[in-house]
Amino acid sequence: MVMTNLTKLWQTIDPLTRNLILFLLADALLITLALNHFFLTPWDERLALYHTVERVFKFKQIGDSWGPMLKAFDYLDTEPQHPLYSELFFEQKTKFQYPPTSLLIFYIFPKNLTKMLGLTSYRSVLNYVSWAFLWATIIYSIKLFKLSLAAFNSGNKNKKINFLVRNIVLVGYGLTFYPMIRAYSLGQIQVWINAMFAILLWCWVRDKKNLAGILAGMICLLKPQYIIVFAWGLFRKQWRFIVFFAAILLNGLLISVLLFGLTNHLDYLTVLSFISRHGEAFYTNQSPNGLLNRLFFNGNNLEWQGDSFPPFNFWVYAGTVISSVILISIALFQPKLSGKPGSIIDLSIIILSSTIASPLAWEHNYGILLPIYALLFPCLLKSKKIEKISIIYLAISYTMSSQYFDFTKTLANTPFNIVQSYLLIAGLIVLFHLYKLDSNPKNS
Repeated sequence: MVMTNLTKLWQTIDPLTRNLILFLLADALLITLALNHFFLTPWDERLALYHTVERVFKFKQIGDSWGPMLKAFDYLDTEPQHPLYSELFFEQKTKFQYPPTSLLIFYIFPKNLTKMLGLTSYRSVLNYVSWAFLWATIIYSIKLFKLSLAAFNSGNKNKKINFLVRNIVLVGYGLTFYPMIRAYSLGQIQVWINAMFAILLWCWVRDKKNLAGILAGMICLLKPQYIIVFAWGLFRKQWRFIVFFAAILLNGLLISVLLFGLTNHLDYLTVLSFISRHGEAFYTNQSPNGLLNRLFFNGNNLEWQGDSFPPFNFWVYAGTVISSVILISIALFQPKLSGKPGSIIDLSIIILSSTIASPLAWEHNYGILLPIYALLFPCLLKSKKIEKISIIYLAISYTMSSQYFDFTKTLANTPFNIVQSYLLIAGLIVLFHLYKLDSNPKNS
């Protein structure tokens, strides 16, 4: 009886939904089983699905962001006369790499919420906020998928059943997308950034550029590297976006300076300079800098060192600067030359390029790929100018980004350790296809 009902259901849903189901089963389950059985990866943090089952469903987080951020906030409260980063980052070797403006969240979500909500610790408050942001990312990625697919006729036979099944499947994609789930598992503020980017992209499609600017400004207060998006807005003459972006950024900065002092904000510039010169060799750094540090065996590839960085290497530094300049320059100028500046594809290009170009692009930073995939896949389906093999390449990149391939670490001490940068490669594949779409005059 069950098989009969499933067969009827399968016949009811449209071909696109069927393919989405099959790919999700292959990506989330079959690959997990293959990694576990053939590559002997145990059921622990080295499997992507583990984080979904053992962390997301059980509300467990490590505190990768919250630990250093709370330490910095408490330090400013007790030692306001001493520069924050000189002491915490350089003397105590605590890798607090966020700007002072990021600490404003502790005024938005004050510590007394712990008692008011009846929770055991303040981190529990932040964990629940992250849980909400996680679902916001999934929900708005689904909204983006639907908007992007709107003009595509998938031949659905029963709209209500197909709508329900497809939404369940799309939620499954969100709950098994490793960079995003890993961010939650770590206790990373990147979960919040992923959600804001997903909503920002949705706002852009819906022509809510005021709200998009507000979100971009909030993101920039947490991650200054995304000031590049402000420059993009100026180049594209997106004035509504820019005005609200600047208003949030400048007001947030002013409040932060009043609360934490100008000295600490200037002190942060030394941290940015230091990070740009050193980067990280640890395999989860999926940027050109991480790739180069590993290729030159400069720093510890396999073990996270919370109190040190790789030594300065001229070739790594030069390669990082050159790759960043190339990525950002192409993102700023190429779409403008294509005659379609300011499109949602153009915006996705600058967001992804800014992420990849950063000296530190951790696995969880690639959580922004989920809403971009949600936009890109339907666009590729609709495009008559792009070869269908592009769908295969995109599927491969999705698998590379949605899974964690622990076995690649066996090549860490060989010249073939480039395979450890599979997430970087996946991001570049997505970026390439965004450019292909942007050069197609029928896409906007």
